[in-house]
Amino acid sequence: MIRTKQSGVATASVMAIALALAASPAAAQDVPDTAGSPAQPASGGGLEDIVVTARKVAENNQNVPVAITAFSGAALQQANVVTAADVAKLTPGLAINQAASTGNAALFTIRGQVQTDVLATLDPSVGVYVDGYYWARAYGITANLLDVSSFQTLKGPQGTLFGRNTTGGAVLIQTNDPNFEDGYSVLASGGYGRFNAWSGTGIVNLPLVDDRLAVRIAYQRNKRDGYVTDTTTGRKLGSQDDYTIRAKLLFKPTDTLSILLSGEQYRTDYLNAPYREQFVAADKPAAVQIGSEVYGGGIPATAGCALGLIPTCAADGQAAGNAAAAAANSGDRVTLNALPSTYAKTRTYTATATLDTFFGAIKAIGGYRDIRAETSIDLDGGPYNLLATRGFQDLSQYSGELQITGKALDNRIDFAAGLFYFHESGSDSSYSQALNNLTALGAFGAGGGFDTPTQHISGTINNDSQGLYGQATFHATDQLSFTGGLRYSADDKQVTARNGAFSFGTSAGPGVGAIFRCDLASCPERRKASFDGISWTIGADYKLNPDILLYAKASRGFRSGGQNLRGTQVFPNSTDPFKPETATSYEGGIKSEFFDRRVRVNLAGYYTVVKDIQRSGLVFNTVGNSTTVITNAGQATIYGGELEANAILFGGFRLGASVGYTHPKYDRYTDSTGFDKSNEKFANVPKWTVALSPSYSQEFGSTKFSLRGDFAYQSKMYLYNIGYYEKGGVIYDASTPDASGNPVPVSAAESAGILKGVIDPAGWLVNARAALSFNDDQVEVAIWGKNLGNRRDLIVSLPITALGEVAGVRRDPRTFGVTVTAKFLHLGGM
Repeated sequence: MIRTKQSGVATASVMAIALALAASPAAAQDVPDTAGSPAQPASGGGLEDIVVTARKVAENNQNVPVAITAFSGAALQQANVVTAADVAKLTPGLAINQAASTGNAALFTIRGQVQTDVLATLDPSVGVYVDGYYWARAYGITANLLDVSSFQTLKGPQGTLFGRNTTGGAVLIQTNDPNFEDGYSVLASGGYGRFNAWSGTGIVNLPLVDDRLAVRIAYQRNKRDGYVTDTTTGRKLGSQDDYTIRAKLLFKPTDTLSILLSGEQYRTDYLNAPYREQFVAADKPAAVQIGSEVYGGGIPATAGCALGLIPTCAADGQAAGNAAAAAANSGDRVTLNALPSTYAKTRTYTATATLDTFFGAIKAIGGYRDIRAETSIDLDGGPYNLLATRGFQDLSQYSGELQITGKALDNRIDFAAGLFYFHESGSDSSYSQALNNLTALGAFGAGGGFDTPTQHISGTINNDSQGLYGQATFHATDQLSFTGGLRYSADDKQVTARNGAFSFGTSAGPGVGAIFRCDLASCPERRKASFDGISWTIGADYKLNPDILLYAKASRGFRSGGQNLRGTQVFPNSTDPFKPETATSYEGGIKSEFFDRRVRVNLAGYYTVVKDIQRSGLVFNTVGNSTTVITNAGQATIYGGELEANAILFGGFRLGASVGYTHPKYDRYTDSTGFDKSNEKFANVPKWTVALSPSYSQEFGSTKFSLRGDFAYQSKMYLYNIGYYEKGGVIYDASTPDASGNPVPVSAAESAGILKGVIDPAGWLVNARAALSFNDDQVEVAIWGKNLGNRRDLIVSLPITALGEVAGVRRDPRTFGVTVTAKFLHLGGM
């Protein structure tokens, strides 16, 4: 609903697969049973329990009727997982990609659902929770994981158990809390690798008062030289430079009450891997722009190109652009006209109070988080002035959540309920320049004393969200259980926009003497909208025997609507708010263990219908100019399945595997102007993913040797929601209409060129790690390698089909190195 105001996805054959292939084994963890005592490890050396908190309490994953992929911190270390994106390679249904507009933020995709834009006026499809606290903006998630105890991926709509309502799923990252068991302890780790990469980690655990007060401090620093040379400046691009520091204080004034305070700061400042020009089409504005620069770049030559007075202008421009693209992709040398720089600083402060009661627990989580980020990108990735942007974000959030969990009716009912409040405010702005020479002829006129106009997008936001949720499971028998949940969400979104264009003389950006033209009805223009919706969950599960769980569930998720930050009156309907998105998902699965828990197989299938799906896309006005806005696609259907398996073999060998299948399709999709875009592709959604993780470990007294390889396969994937399709022997672009609102026909050469720059082809990534530990794991020396096959595919793409060009960012090359870790436990008192 929307109220608008405007002002100014077991059989023998499956077991065979598990034995032949085999998700990654997690380290052993204690699982509290209903009496609160630890569960014992399986007899005969079976697989360890994997603890999850999907239902707000610690449970064995095999007993939870939800599709979850979870890794402990020890399992992540064994797999040499450094970032959240590394986890995604081992998790079916999950993808984590860099945002096209900034290296600061990550895009989370679960089962085909993703928000591909990172504007402050948009909500993500996947909720990210760190230590139970919701992170509205995924800035900082690109950092290396520090002192993590678990990483869980919950798939499908979430809302009846979580503070924020999402349609795609949730990612739960838990870091280690202070503890009393290890006493005064220290962990120190240092690493060195290719490209002069070095890292250092220090973790200190300090129990100050026995069983009452403890502190944990963790710090990590990462730095790496660049590997791409910009021939214009000689600078090295693709570097890394960041640090994270976190401090936690645990206070237990009584045996039933605990208070956990946490503060974290993250900072990064580096020259990121650049965009590289991939293709320039013939007879399109990008070719004309390059041609004008080839012929001198001045206003007279530019005017001649634009008016067709130089007949070879576009042809020569295309040739020059594609020659630059060939050079940029032949090695690690690029020629840019703007350095790609990234800066971000985040601060996160949380407080969590937990009270144990006779029925369960009452938990209150509150916190504050702010983000300061700045990005500068040469978006065309070449030496010509086609497209460049600079963005700024200054955002803060605070939120509070009250959770109540417990049991009733002699443990026949498990329940969880909560209240959630969230507030976010701040600014999001950007400056962008496109086709410098050509736009200088248009908007402000040639020879008027000004050069290229710079598009300016600026908005301040003020967002509020409230939620009330509850879920309960009724155990009808020891084998059969039923689950139901309900949630109500209400959101208020406000934006104050000041969008238009600057024109200036010789300055590099808007400054003294610049003229600003606002393209809004009033400037600044203030717009408000309110949205609400109901989410639900129903399901049933049956324990066929102690080792096999069957389940089926249906759920609906809600993602709030919002405001279009980039809209102006120049583009019809571009300032209209977009509606909420809803996803209704049907899922069935099996969680099973065999052969005295030496084989584990989990299988899930799903079918999801997403209505009013939110999509970023270009809108055009009558003179052919464009801007990016959010619209609602009519409906999409996504179905697929996931298989995860583990197997303990013999002599210290293990096999792990996961397979994911995702099939998304638009049932109908028309933008705000009625233009049919149903032929567009889903970005960042490969149809198939496979992960194979063989490992070997052997102990020799207090010395242990371990070896692991990770082989991750991804089928062909579109990196952008491109819309080419063929009809009657003609290729059309379903993303770009002509002046009459019809899809634009394109040549076979242009289609092939653009698609080459948009498609990430199928392929494998290979990582490996070998480690030798001494003194019962107190000292470990590990050698590792990432991307050992040196796969240099595209990982980000930005096609501007209306301009006739596409650029992309390539994967980092092969890296390798060594890491030494030392643990010092029970050091005694202070």
